[in-house]
Order: sequence, then structure tokens, then C-alpha cells
Amino acid sequence: MDNYGQTMKGPFIAQIIADITALTYNSSNAGRLAFDTATGKMFFGDSAASAFRSLSDIPRNAIILFDSDTQQVGYTLLVNYTDGVVYYANNTDDVGSAFKGDWTSTGHTHTGPSHTHTAPAHTHDLSNHTHTVAAHSHTIAHTHTYSGSTSAVAAWNPRDEGGGANSCADSSHYHNFSGTTSAASSGSSGNASPATGGPSSNASGSGGSAATTASGTGATGSAAIPTEWRPRGKNFTRQRRN
Repeated sequence: MDNYGQTMKGPFIAQIIADITALTYNSSNAGRLAFDTATGKMFFGDSAASAFRSLSDIPRNAIILFDSDTQQVGYTLLVNYTDGVVYYANNTDDVGSAFKGDWTSTGHTHTGPSHTHTAPAHTHDLSNHTHTVAAHSHTIAHTHTYSGSTSAVAAWNPRDEGGGANSCADSSHYHNFSGTTSAASSGSSGNASPATGGPSSNASGSGGSAATTASGTGATGSAAIPTEWRPRGKNFTRQRRN
């Protein structure tokens, strides 16, 4: 190993520095070892990354997320999964297994609570109005039937020389009569068209505090959220440490 012009044999020797961020990397720093006393970590000059990297940076084969759609130096861009979300989990969950969940929501309903609608007190008034009887008449049609006989009673005349009871030759005779009056009777009752009383503004009762039924267990529609819906988020790529 060349240590700034010196050929080293045996154990490698690392430079001790106070802050690794104070070093500016260039091509001559490839393979340079430095121990950062501020963080207690060993760093090396990585020519592939053109930067100082920690030996405990990212473990090999570890998969992390990058805010980039291009493959990073020292990593392999993974394309076996796409269009997913990231879940925060603790160490008791099945971390590292296949992706969970999907965009499809199940159908469900929201049941409304029981409630009433109370109507305010109110009245119903009848406006003034009349009921008019149409002009009409009643025609009377009838007959009168009569029958009977007259009597022939002779009166006594004191001047009759004969001194008899009757001066008539025949004292026992009568005249019979019968018949029907005319049936024509066109007389009619009056044809006036009077109206009923006009004022009629009586109101119904004013009770109006009764409530409607309290049934309120009807459910809303059971349509699911459209499958194309998704929460707003940021896209990352999954890349594995080489």
C-alpha cells in the first residue's frame, strides 16, 4: 500500500481526523482510510462513488428507497415490484414479506342514528266562500174528481087550494152529476237561487308539536371506493446494495 509515497507492509494504518466532512474527495484519495473521531467510524475513499464512505454504511444486499428513478452507484435498481405504498412497521410484523394490501376497498354502509322531525304548531284556515243553489222550479200536475146527486124536495104552498103537502106532481126525483177537473197544472214554485251563508273562516286546531317517527336505521349506499383512487404520495425506487 502506498501511504503518500511510502510503501507499507503489514497492518494498514488509518489516518485519524476530527471530522470526515472536512475532507474533499479526489482521485488520489481512492483507498484512503480515515477514522472519524466525531462519529467513531472508519471511512474509505471509494473511487466508484467518488466519495468517502463508511465501512458500516449500508450492508450488502440491503434494499433501501431512493428519491431517484435512476440506478445509484453501487446499487442495483429493482423492478420486480411497482405502484405500491410503504408501511411503517415494528419488529413484530412480517417485515420483508411480499407486498400487502391493494387499491380495492370493500363495500360498506353507514347507518344513520334514530331521530325525529318535530312539526311547528300551525293552523289551516278556510277562506270565506258560499254555496249557490242553481235556479230551478217544481211543477205541480194533479186532478180533482167529484160525484154526487141533487135532491128534489117540494115546498108546501098554503095557497094551494087542494091543501096538499106538495104542489109538484112528482115529489121524489134527483139529478146525478160526476166528473174530473182539468189535469193541466203548470204552476211552479219560485226559481230563486239563494246561497248559503258566506262567512266560513273557522280554523282547524293549532296543535302541531307531534313528532314524526324516530326510525333512522336506514343505511347509506354500499358502493366501494373506485379502484383507481389512491392517496397522494411521493414515488421512490427500490435499490439493493451490491
